[in-house]
Amino acid sequence: MPTEMNIERTQSGTFLSNGIEYNDFPAPGLLVKAMSRKHAESLLDSGILRIRHLEYFRNWENKVLGDANDGNSQYLVDGHPMETGSMNDVYAWCMSSSSIAGSRLTLFAEQGEYDCKVVIRNPVEMFQRVKSWLVRNHPKLWIHCGAVKYDRGHEIGKNTLNSQQFHYNVFQKAESFEEDQEYRLSITSCAFGRLHDEGSPPEDKYIDLEIGNCCDIASVEDLPNKI
Repeated sequence: MPTEMNIERTQSGTFLSNGIEYNDFPAPGLLVKAMSRKHAESLLDSGILRIRHLEYFRNWENKVLGDANDGNSQYLVDGHPMETGSMNDVYAWCMSSSSIAGSRLTLFAEQGEYDCKVVIRNPVEMFQRVKSWLVRNHPKLWIHCGAVKYDRGHEIGKNTLNSQQFHYNVFQKAESFEEDQEYRLSITSCAFGRLHDEGSPPEDKYIDLEIGNCCDIASVEDLPNKI
């Protein structure tokens, strides 16, 4: 059954709905994600998904999918470079708008060795199931969803910089990634200490969830034909 929505606006301009923070609400009605068929079918059958620490993306040498500055907010303020990050552990599950070009999605698949796409037909319901799992298993983890803005390195005013929520940088990338049309589900640890040892390798820093069968809100489809 669809979850009833309770929505309120925060002081920073984001939206809270049933314990989930959104940059804009509602979320897009359709999102897509290139995946391996094995993991895509596990997602549909049992709701199994792995959400990786941002450090994983920063250390990924793949130039199409990786971003050495992922999670680091970088701006110019009065011509001076400014950079902010987060002392908290931040994790992300990355999707794309349904309007992403088929050629770009196919490139993702080639670079990531994926062989299908997952179409999420009710993102808000999926995020709510993720939230419910976190409440049961990791109540000090905060879920925040939003579209990525491709404004890293742009000139902004101090008021804009000061008004951003403390881990907004997870939703910021450079213009060179704009074709990705990325939408992210981010999870931030609000507890003191870390979920993983700081010295752990990036590939070992992740959260595995099992949110239950998702066939009612998602489907596995073939990738666009390569032109």
